[in-house]
Amino acid sequence: MSYLPEVFERAVEAHRSRVALVEESKQWTFAELLDEANRVAALVRERVKGDAVGILLLNSQRYIATMLGVWKAGKTVVPLNYLLPPGELGFIVKDSGMSAIISSQFFAQSLAALKPLFGDRGVILMADDPGFTAMSPGGIPAEYRDPALYLYTSGTTGRPKGVILTHDNLAANVESCQKADKFDHNDAFLCLLPFFHTYAITGTFGFSR
Repeated sequence: MSYLPEVFERAVEAHRSRVALVEESKQWTFAELLDEANRVAALVRERVKGDAVGILLLNSQRYIATMLGVWKAGKTVVPLNYLLPPGELGFIVKDSGMSAIISSQFFAQSLAALKPLFGDRGVILMADDPGFTAMSPGGIPAEYRDPALYLYTSGTTGRPKGVILTHDNLAANVESCQKADKFDHNDAFLCLLPFFHTYAITGTFGFSR
C-alpha cells in the first residue's frame, strides 16, 4: 500500500530545492509545497471532524497543496465540479457525506446555496483566507486513509455517480501513464483540464511509487 503524501515526501527528499510547480509568474519548490501541504493538514485535522472533504477551487497551486494536505490529515477528497449548478453540487455534498468544503470567495454564490446543507455538522474553510495556512505543522504525525477520492461523474445521463478511488488506484494509473509516455522527473506538464477531472489529477498532478 502506498499513500500519495508519502510518495510525495520521498520526491521532496530527492528534489527538495527543485521547482515542483509553476503558476503564471510564481513558482514553488518541492520543499515549499510540502510545507504548505503540512499546514493545510494541521488546519483540516483541527477543524474537520468527518472523513470526506470537498474541494471547490479553480486550478492553482493552492488546490494541489490543499489536496495533499487533506490526504495527509487522513481524509478523503471530493473534487467538486464548479461548472455544475448548485442543485447538482448539493446532491454531491449529501451523497458523499462530506463534512467540509474548502473553497474561495470566487465561489461565494455557490457556497451560499450549499451552506444550509451542512447544518451543524460541517464547516466551510476559505483557502484565500490569510489564516488558511497559518498553523504550524510541526510535530503532527501523518494519518492516512483510503479511499483517496470520491470522484463524481458529470451526471449527463442522470444523477452524478461517485467513483471510489484508492491511493493505489491513482499511483497505478500514473505508473501506466509513465510507461506509455516514457516521462520522468525531468519532464514538466502543462495542465489545461480542471482538477476535478480524473486525467488532470492522475495525468498532470501525480507521482509514481
